[in-house]
Amino acid sequence: MKLLYFEEFDRVSDAYLREKQVQGWSRAKRLALAKERIEKLPGLSKKDFSGAGSRGGDVSRETARA
Repeated sequence: MKLLYFEEFDRVSDAYLREKQVQGWSRAKRLALAKERIEKLPGLSKKDFSGAGSRGGDVSRETARA
């Protein structure tokens, strides 16, 4: 087994939150992070941050009503 990536945190709670965040990422995005290809992370994101296709509404409210 080989360690590919690590981050240091002052608080355990911050480390835990970051771990959970990264666990939710796709394999391609995690590998880009491990290989220090930070510039590729936005392109590998599941969300569209370009504004294209955005309805401008609050998604959390819309899904809560459904």
